[in-house]
Amino acid sequence: MDRSVEGNNYPFVMRNAFIVLTLLGLTACKHTDSFVSKVAGGDTFPVRYAKGFSIIRYPSYDHLQVYNPWQGARGVVLNYLLSRHPENINNPAYPVIKVPVTRVVCFSTTHIAMIDALGKSGSIVGVSGSHLVCNQTVQHNIRQGKAVDVGYPGNMNYELLMSIKPDVIFVYGVGNEAVPFVKKLSELGFVVVFNAEFLENTPLGKAEWILFMSMFYDACEQARQIFDTVAVEYFRLKQCVAGITQRPRVLYGLPWNGIWYMAGGQSYAARLIEDAGGDYLWKDLETHEALPLTIEAVIARAAGADVWINAGAAGSRKDILAVEKRLASLKVFQQGNIYNNNARVLPGGGNDYWESGVMKPQLILKDLIHIFHPEKDSASSFYYYRKLE
Repeated sequence: MDRSVEGNNYPFVMRNAFIVLTLLGLTACKHTDSFVSKVAGGDTFPVRYAKGFSIIRYPSYDHLQVYNPWQGARGVVLNYLLSRHPENINNPAYPVIKVPVTRVVCFSTTHIAMIDALGKSGSIVGVSGSHLVCNQTVQHNIRQGKAVDVGYPGNMNYELLMSIKPDVIFVYGVGNEAVPFVKKLSELGFVVVFNAEFLENTPLGKAEWILFMSMFYDACEQARQIFDTVAVEYFRLKQCVAGITQRPRVLYGLPWNGIWYMAGGQSYAARLIEDAGGDYLWKDLETHEALPLTIEAVIARAAGADVWINAGAAGSRKDILAVEKRLASLKVFQQGNIYNNNARVLPGGGNDYWESGVMKPQLILKDLIHIFHPEKDSASSFYYYRKLE
C-alpha cells in the first residue's frame, strides 16, 4: 500500500488509541561507545532525526519502543523485544520476537523500500495492494508465486495470510480509532509491528526508520552505514544552496473536490522546499499537518509563485485545468514552471516517489535543487520529478 502524509489515500485506519500491541526482541550489533549511551541495564542506540521510536540494547535482547504510532495517538507506547534466542530470556515483560525474521508481510510500500535497502526484499512474502508496488524484485516474486497480495484491511484474505506463515506483519496507522482487522490479526496469532515512519516531519527522520526495520533482520550496523551515507549526501546538497538569497516562491499541491489541502509550514514537504533553496509560500502555517484552504485563498497568495511542485496526479497542464480552470490565471501556470513528482509511476497507480523516496531523500532534494536553482547543476537529470507540458 502506497501512502504519505501529504496527498495520498489512507485505506488503513487505526481507531483505538488504547490498543497496545507489545512484542519483544534482540540483535547482535556491537556495542560501540560512539554509538550508544548508557541507560538502566542497557545501552541506548542513538536515533538522531526520527522522533517516533527508540532502541535500547541489553545483553540478551533489544527493546524497541514506538511512540504514538498513528495519527491522533497521544501517550501511546508500543513495546517490541527481539532476540536470537528467546528461550534464554527469563520472565520477559513482553512476548519475544525471534530474529532475524525471514518471512514478512508489508502493508506499506515504504516498508518494502527499507527492507530492500537492507538487501532482504526476498523475505517479503505478502503485500497489501500489489498494483501499487514499484519494487521490481517484489513484483517478480509476486509473478512467480513467491509473494502474494493479502488484500486490504476491509477485505483481508485471512486464509491466504495464514497459509504464508509470516514471522511479522508490518503495519501503519493513520487514524484515532482501531479497525477490527488489527484485533483479528492478533487473535489469529500473528505478530503485528507498527512502523510510524510516515508521521515523521523531516526527510532524514523518515529515512532513519531503516534502523528500526533493521533490528528485525539483525542488521543494525549495516543500516547505520546505509543511513549515514544518505545523510552525508543530503547535507552536502543542502549546503550547496544554503547561502542563496534569491529563493523562488513555491506553490505546492493541487485541490481535491474543491478544497486545497496545503502542507503545513513544519511539514516534510516544507522542509524539503526549504532545504532545496525554495521559499514556501505557506511556511507561516505553524503545523506539520495539511490544512484545508479555499481555492480562492490559494490563488490569491500564489499570484506571485515562481515554481509549482507536486501537482497531485496531474500528468500535464491540461490535467490541472480539468481540476480547476481558474488556475490558468496564475503566472506560474502561464510560464509553465510546473513540476510533478510522478516521473516513476506504474500503470496501476503506484508512485516510486512515495516508495523508494523514503530511503532516497537525497535524490528528491537533488531534483528540487535542479528545479529551484538549475544554475547549480545544469547537467543534472530528474529522478522523481518531471516538467508538465
